[in-house]
Amino acid sequence: MKSKLIALLKTSFASKGFNAKELEALADLVIGQHTLTDESTDEDLTTAVTAAKPTADFVQSVASRQVSDVKKPKPVEEPKEDPKKDDVDPNETATDKALRLIMEKLEKQEQTIALFGQEKVATTRREQFIASMKGTSEAYQAKELKKFDRMAFAKDEDFTAFLEETKDDHSAAIQEEADADLGNDRPTGGVGGNTKKVVVATDTELDAVMENL
Repeated sequence: MKSKLIALLKTSFASKGFNAKELEALADLVIGQHTLTDESTDEDLTTAVTAAKPTADFVQSVASRQVSDVKKPKPVEEPKEDPKKDDVDPNETATDKALRLIMEKLEKQEQTIALFGQEKVATTRREQFIASMKGTSEAYQAKELKKFDRMAFAKDEDFTAFLEETKDDHSAAIQEEADADLGNDRPTGGVGGNTKKVVVATDTELDAVMENL
């Protein structure tokens, strides 16, 4: 598939003077942008090459500008060591550099999107955990959230298992709080249950009872 794509790129962009290495780099970029695979049809490849024309034009314009900048006389400066250039190919052409910069930018964008997705997942999981503690006190929830915020779940299955494992803890906390509330409602000095009122009879009432007997 890639060899067919390179051949199409070479034919379509022959006027741009891309060499073999530059065409291969451009092919990799097109494959990544259009998610091409070995199962892609010739029509898919043709469509991808047509869509790549703006990218090829951009790369050529950047390369031309950089070549022009190189030809301009520059003031003599003391050479400075740049540790970031250690991994750069000294034989890299202007077009190669432009393609490399484009790929680096795309990679940074993908990393940013991935990071945003991770943050969104973490927020959603926190909300689910709070919902699972419904009925518990604010003090209990605050304590459990401190523990939760220090946890990390590699997979959704791990988080689901965690929710199941903590259900019993939440239920026990709700029961303990309910028992504590019942204890606060008991009469002072009482043990619980109904209390009986003790009635004390007067002397007159006792005399009347004795006469009846």
